[in-house]
Amino acid sequence: MSSYKKKYVEQHFRPVPLNMNK
Repeated sequence: MSSYKKKYVEQHFRPVPLNMNK
């Protein structure tokens, strides 16, 4: 379950900073 949560956070926290930088 730890892996699932980590992937969820990375997918939700990654597009945010990426969009801000763009």
